[in-house]
Amino acid sequence: MAGDAARDPGAGAEGDPEPVKPRSSGTRPRQSRQVQRSGIRLQPFRWNVAKREQLGRLVDNNEPETDQKFLADLRAVSAKIIARAGDSNLVFVGRSPEHMFDYLSGVFCDIPSPPPMTLLQFSAPRHAFDTLVRWHAKDLEALFDYFSAEQLDPASIARGGTQVRFIDLVFAGNTFAALFSLMKHWCLSKGEEWNVVRKRIGFIGITSRTKNSPNTWRWHQKAGWVAEIERANIKNISIPAGLWRWAGDYAEKATPSFRIERWAAVEARSPSRSEQHLKGLRLAARLFEHGRRRKERALFASELAAQPEMKEAWLRTLVLRLRSVQR
Repeated sequence: MAGDAARDPGAGAEGDPEPVKPRSSGTRPRQSRQVQRSGIRLQPFRWNVAKREQLGRLVDNNEPETDQKFLADLRAVSAKIIARAGDSNLVFVGRSPEHMFDYLSGVFCDIPSPPPMTLLQFSAPRHAFDTLVRWHAKDLEALFDYFSAEQLDPASIARGGTQVRFIDLVFAGNTFAALFSLMKHWCLSKGEEWNVVRKRIGFIGITSRTKNSPNTWRWHQKAGWVAEIERANIKNISIPAGLWRWAGDYAEKATPSFRIERWAAVEARSPSRSEQHLKGLRLAARLFEHGRRRKERALFASELAAQPEMKEAWLRTLVLRLRSVQR
């Protein structure tokens, strides 16, 4: 499989931005070429694989291969995500965890009161935060408008009464750090209660499995911003290194990376029909349909029931709902 990292510079697992050298004074970063007009809400386009009738022949050809080990690993990590997130709104960040999102969307399709799930298109900018605020105001405004449409603005989080968990593949945690900084800036600039918002949000890092030892490096241990998040709201899930690399670097994705250049770009509202992204769409549709199968739901319910969190009432109820659906 050709890797995103090779075709799509900087796309790696979780889209970790590389450090950027400070720009000299008076040098202004280039703005997006076509920006949204005032009053037009921008939401980046992604095909809804739950509405197969809208996909037509886009998913008819060259169906991607998926072996049983991959599907078993995908089931296992997806069950852990649901369990570790608790009774929360699940926000899958960027393209790296989209396969888990698509699979879980199929699993919970037609289930009464499924866990709320959002696929948030976001790629962390390479710019320092002060540069972002100073020179990319229009881009930030468009991004915040998109977040608001997904009810991920500070006001919605503060008043929603529900915990929110951001989920992504993690190496150094830069995407989470960027989300945290954006959320805090937005919250304070709008006069919202940051103390309320910070207690409602949490982060689940999907890490590459390594040998466990007291000296194992963990992304959150050196991140200063983590101190402002409730400790119980930072969790990790380790997965096989091969799956982590594949999902982050090599798997076909259904959309282009939603980098800063696209935050306010009108063309982001239109679908990409490149073969690269159509392959990603076919994989997304296949994983959705796989999750919907009766046998797969039963296997997922058993995987979920084996989690330590099964002692909690909300998870026992969810497992019962899964097992009650016949297809």
